[in-house]
Amino acid sequence: MNVIRLAFGTPTARGGAVHERLQDQAMRIVDAVVRSQLVASQRTTDKYTIGQLPAFAFVGRVAEVQQPYVHLGQTQMLWQAAHARDQEGRAGIDWLLMCDSDNWTLNGGGVLEMIASGRGMAAAVIGAPVLGRHGAYNVIADAPDGTPFVLRRAESHGKITPVRRIGSAFMAVSLHWLRDHWPWTPEDPWFQPRWKAGSGGFPELESHDFQFCDGVRSRGGLILCDWRLEPRHDGITYPEGTEGVG
Repeated sequence: MNVIRLAFGTPTARGGAVHERLQDQAMRIVDAVVRSQLVASQRTTDKYTIGQLPAFAFVGRVAEVQQPYVHLGQTQMLWQAAHARDQEGRAGIDWLLMCDSDNWTLNGGGVLEMIASGRGMAAAVIGAPVLGRHGAYNVIADAPDGTPFVLRRAESHGKITPVRRIGSAFMAVSLHWLRDHWPWTPEDPWFQPRWKAGSGGFPELESHDFQFCDGVRSRGGLILCDWRLEPRHDGITYPEGTEGVG
C-alpha cells in the first residue's frame, strides 16, 4: 500500500499559549488517517481520484520548539522532520504540517485532502488560507503581467491555486522536495525575515514565511493554496456563511 507518512507540529514563540482547539484538531487528523487506511485497504489499486484519499500514516508530532521568535522554531521543527529516519534508516516522514498556535481546523479529512492534492500535483508547499488580523488573507498570487496581488476568498473559494507566497500559519511542506532541492545551511536558511526599504526608504521587515516561499520558487518549487479548507484564526470575525468552512 502506498502510504503518505505525515507529521505535524506547532512552532510557538516562547511564552506563547497554544489554543485548546489544536488538541481537537490533532484528534480529528488522526481519526481521518485511520479512516484513510481502512478505505485504502479495500481498494485493489494505489491509484486514486479527487475525493478518494490515498492511505496516510500518522508518524507523530514533531517535538514542540519554543524560541523567542516563531521563525526560529519553524526552522528547527522542519529540520527535525527532514532528518527523521525510520528503523531501516530511511527518511521517515513525507510531509510536515505546521500550524500556528492560534489557528485550527476540525476538518481532519480536509487536511488530508489538501496534502494528497499537494503530492498529486508535485508541489513543494501547499497551505490553507488564513484570514489575518488586518482583514486580508495571507496569500499572494501573480497577475497575468507578473504583478503580485493579495488573493480574495470570493474569487478563489473551492479551488486549488498556484501562488507566489502563502503564510506559514497553516502550511504543509514536502520533505522529499526539501531534501532534494534545499538542504538547510547557516548560509542558506529556510525561514528568515529580511529587511527592505519601504516608502521613502523607511526600513520594513518582510516576513519569514514569504522569504521561505521566495526560496522555494527560486529553486523551481511549486506553491499551492487550497481554498477548499479555511482554518479558523483565534479572535477573527468571519463573514456570514463561512462559519463551518474551517
